[in-house]
Amino acid sequence: MSYAAKPVDAAVFLSGTGFPEAKTAYNHKLTMLGKALLLTGFRPIITSKSPSPDHPGPERGCSEGIDFLYFCPVERSMNKLRKIANYIRASYRELRYLIREAKRSKHLVLIISIGPPWQVMYYSMLRNVLKARLVASIMEYHVSEARGLSAKIKAVFFDHYSYLFCDGIMPISSFLADLTLRRNPNKPVQIVPVLADYGYFSQAKLPEELSGRIYFLFCAGVGYSETIEFCIRAFKQMNNQTANLVLILSGKKNQVDRFRVEKAKHGRIIVYNALPYDELFALYSGARALLIPLRENHRDEARFPQKIAEYLSSGRPIITNSFGEINHYFPDGRDACVLSSYDTRLYAEAMDSLVGDKGLADILGNRGRELGQRNFDYRAVAKSLEDFFYSLWRGKSE
Repeated sequence: MSYAAKPVDAAVFLSGTGFPEAKTAYNHKLTMLGKALLLTGFRPIITSKSPSPDHPGPERGCSEGIDFLYFCPVERSMNKLRKIANYIRASYRELRYLIREAKRSKHLVLIISIGPPWQVMYYSMLRNVLKARLVASIMEYHVSEARGLSAKIKAVFFDHYSYLFCDGIMPISSFLADLTLRRNPNKPVQIVPVLADYGYFSQAKLPEELSGRIYFLFCAGVGYSETIEFCIRAFKQMNNQTANLVLILSGKKNQVDRFRVEKAKHGRIIVYNALPYDELFALYSGARALLIPLRENHRDEARFPQKIAEYLSSGRPIITNSFGEINHYFPDGRDACVLSSYDTRLYAEAMDSLVGDKGLADILGNRGRELGQRNFDYRAVAKSLEDFFYSLWRGKSE
C-alpha cells in the first residue's frame, strides 16, 4: 500500500526529544525510519513528553512528511514542582492523543526507546487498552555505558527484560537481537541497521583550505573522545607528511576547542563544528577515505555507528576494523578497507596505502556505496519494516 492511498495505520515513536531541530544520531534514525514508513501503509508520527530545552522548536509540525508533536511546552527554567506538573499534563495530553489515534487507526504501533521499568510497564498496559502493539527500539547496549545505580538498573531492565512487556523488538545489531532471542526464540525481532538517504547529493563546495588536498575524515560527537584521539594518533603515525586529517565534531564549543589545540600543534589537522548537512556531505565526498574505528568492547560490538551509512552513501571508502556488525556486512573486505584489529599502526598503514592508490580508493568507494544502497538506504528497509509491524497482529485478535 502506498502512502498516497491514505493509510489508516500509524506508527508512533514515543521518544523524539528535540526532533527535528536537534541533529542527533537518534533523530536522524527517526527521520530515516519515518521516510521509510511513508512508503508503506503506516503513517509515522514522532512525539515527546519532554522536548529538549536546547532545541525547543514548535509544539507540532511536519518535517519531510513526518508529523511530530510535543505534549509539553518548553520552558528553559523550571523548578522541580513545575517540572512534575508539566510532566503530568504532558502524560494526560499524550494519553488523549493516543486514544484518538487508536480510534482512527486500524493498526497502531507504539515504539519506545530506553526508559525506566515503570514507563515500559505503563506503555505495555496502555497498548492492551488501545489494542495496539508495543515495540522496543534498541540502538545501544545501555548496560555498557550506564553510570550510577539508577542508570544501571534502567539499562539492565531495558536491554535484558523489556522484551517481556513488548510485542516485538527492533535492535540495531545482531548482538542486541541475540540478547532477546537467547531468552525467547519466538519473540518477533526485526534488525533495523543504520540508515541514510542514498538519493541525496550535495551541491556544496569544499572549503578553500581543502581544495586540491588529500585528506582523511572522522566525524563524531565529542563524547567519543577516546576514538577521536585514536584517529589523531593513527594520523600522526603515517609515513606520508602531506595528507590532512579532518575532524568534524559535534558538541559544545568549549569541548570542541579542546581538539582545536591539536590543529594548532599540527597544521595538517583541521577541525569543524556544527556544519549543515549539505557541507558535511560535501566533505565526505571529497575525502580519500573515511575513518570508522571500532573499539573491541561490548559497546562497539552492540552499536552500529550511524556514520557508516552516511559515509558509504558518499561513494568514498571506509577504513574500519573487523569487529561487531562489520563482520556481518563486510565479511571479505571487497567493499571497504577492513583491518584485523583496533590498532593505530594498522590504520596509519591503510591511510598511507590509499594516499598512494587513488584507483583502489575509488573502487572500494563505489563497491561500498552499492553495498550501502542494498542494506542501509531507507528505501531498502521499508517493505521489511511494514511486514514486521503487520506480523505483530498475526495469530492475535484484532
